[in-house]
Amino acid sequence: MKLTEKSARLARFEDIYHHTFNKLKNTFLKLTHNEDQTNDLLQTAYVKLWEKLDDIEDQGDYSPILYVYTRNAFRDELRKKCRQEIAEAELGYMAAEATNPTDGTELKEYEGIVKQIIDKMPLKRQRVYRMFKEDGLSYKNIAQSLGISPKTVDNHLNEASKEIRRQVKMAYEVGHLSSLTMVLLVKLLNN
Repeated sequence: MKLTEKSARLARFEDIYHHTFNKLKNTFLKLTHNEDQTNDLLQTAYVKLWEKLDDIEDQGDYSPILYVYTRNAFRDELRKKCRQEIAEAELGYMAAEATNPTDGTELKEYEGIVKQIIDKMPLKRQRVYRMFKEDGLSYKNIAQSLGISPKTVDNHLNEASKEIRRQVKMAYEVGHLSSLTMVLLVKLLNN
C-alpha cells in the first residue's frame, strides 16, 4: 500500500471515528452502566472496523455496522461471563458434595499431588510457600526470617499459586485428574 493510500485510509477511519464514537458510547453506556467496559467494547468494534475497512464499501453512515460489531462484542462478553459463573457454581456444588471425604486417604493423595508440584519449584519459592501455607507465618515474618522484602514474599507466593493452578489445570485437561480430585485440589489451594 502506498503512503497516500495509507493516509487516505487513516483519514477515512478517523472521520468515521469522530462521527460515530459519541453516539455509540452513549448507547452502550446505557446498557453496561460501566464506562471502562463500554470503552473496551468500542475499542473492539473499531479494531474490527479498521481490519475490514478496505472490504467495506464507502457508505456515509457507519453507525449501523459499528453498532453490530459493538453489540456482538457485548454479547460475547456476556456469554463468557455466564460460562464463568456456571463453572464457578458447578465447582461450588461439587465442592459442597465433596467436603467430607470418608477417610483421609483421598486428602493425603491430593496433598501429595500439590507437594510434588511444590518440590519442583525453586528452593526459595518452596520455602516461602511452605512457611506461609504449612507454618502459617505472615508475609512480614517470612520476609524477616529469609532476609527478603514482603513484596518478594508476595511475588513468590503468587508465582507458586500460578504454577500449582497451571499444573493442576493441565493434569485435569489431559484427563489425569477427575472432577472430584480437581475440586479437592482447589479447596486445598484456597486453605
